[in-house]
Amino acid sequence: MEYDYATIITKFREKWTRLAEEADPISAERHAYQEAVQCSENERNERPLQRAFEIAIILMSLTQATSEPEVRKVLRQCARDFNRETGQERWSF
Repeated sequence: MEYDYATIITKFREKWTRLAEEADPISAERHAYQEAVQCSENERNERPLQRAFEIAIILMSLTQATSEPEVRKVLRQCARDFNRETGQERWSF
């Protein structure tokens, strides 16, 4: 199956930006979505497939690194949704 990784990355960046804006300004949820947006905004000259893989790895790493359960829950869901959409389910945790 072919994936349009550039479009998927843009779609998720926009979704996470919207969710961050809708969350309470001082909430853990907002912080988590902002982290997801930040990892998806690091545009480089990489192929979209490689960039999608890196975003998945960064999201999973952030999930493992945080000590806040609320942040971990949001980041884990972001990673799962992103992996599912990009066909990277095998990288789920």
